[in-house]
Amino acid sequence: TSSPIPTRRSLPPAGRRKMTQIHGGYIISTDLLPGQRVRKGQVLCKIQNPVFVDLQKDYLMTQAKAIFLSKDLERKEALLESQGVSTQDWERARSAYDENQVMLAGWKAQLRLIGIRAEDLTVENIRSSIAMYAPFNRYVNNVHINPGQYVGPTDVLFELIDLDHLHAHLEEYADQPGILAQ
Repeated sequence: TSSPIPTRRSLPPAGRRKMTQIHGGYIISTDLLPGQRVRKGQVLCKIQNPVFVDLQKDYLMTQAKAIFLSKDLERKEALLESQGVSTQDWERARSAYDENQVMLAGWKAQLRLIGIRAEDLTVENIRSSIAMYAPFNRYVNNVHINPGQYVGPTDVLFELIDLDHLHAHLEEYADQPGILAQ
């Protein structure tokens, strides 16, 4: 009779992904179960947080101000050429415009972190909840959430694993030479 070969299974760190949500919030829904396969772009859960509304509002307000500041800068540039405005006033307008552009880029980056495309955002489609999507094809190893639960920014919601990177470590003992050759 042959003895079973002692084995250990492991995944490299790149084969595991612990999913968190940068701002946290209340879990509205999730249908995931351990062992379930998820595809890239599939909704993992929906999360609600008033912070999502604030981010969208701040972006839209900064965007609206950008239009005014751009036109003001154009007017002051035209007046500067005809000496109808001081260099200092033009510099102030330029500085305000540049500051606003930095703010706009910052809000846009924060929206991207929660999965909202700033280009598609309007006053009519501000929302208080977002969907969390699978970033790649994997399997659900653990689900740490339930609908109605509050999760913080550092709480792990799911652990996804890539079984394509599963390693098996086989061990051959000195008292069983050649067992791996069988």
